[in-house]
Amino acid sequence: SSLKKADASTLETFCRDQVIGFFVLAKPADLFGSASIAFVFSNGKESIVFSQPTAEEIKETQRVLKMASQVIVCDLKKVFHLFGTVILGNFFDLEIGYYLLHSGERVHDVTDILQETLGGHVPDAPTSLSSAGEEKKIGSFVALFVPASKKIQEEMKASETLSVFEQIEMPLVPVL
Repeated sequence: SSLKKADASTLETFCRDQVIGFFVLAKPADLFGSASIAFVFSNGKESIVFSQPTAEEIKETQRVLKMASQVIVCDLKKVFHLFGTVILGNFFDLEIGYYLLHSGERVHDVTDILQETLGGHVPDAPTSLSSAGEEKKIGSFVALFVPASKKIQEEMKASETLSVFEQIEMPLVPVL
């Protein structure tokens, strides 16, 4: 996955009518109340990382996520809580989809979901963006959301759980 320059003006073009992986890297507030946050967008080939997004970039993110044909996240409820509002859009939550397929398992964090779904080793998601190398790593990590989503959706169709996901689980996310 290659890294594109983070630019709010190109974000709409990047997301419009595309299947996009979206990840929020959030760190708790430090002693002085300053919280660290980054947004990562990926279409599976290219990624855009907004480290410390401005208020304008946060508002733009909420606007353009509605334009994607599908936004793949892991833990949509957390995303809504971080934004402080429900964002409209066609979301697919990897965590919920994986849970429906593997409800008896205790493993449901994003790294394990990607590893179990795609097979092979998946590096842990970076927990900070202290260097440009970390931006590339997290971009490559979020790029895996697209093929993982496709595989989970195929498995849900085969096991006839896709309708439960679409009609029961996803409509409940904003309520919870």
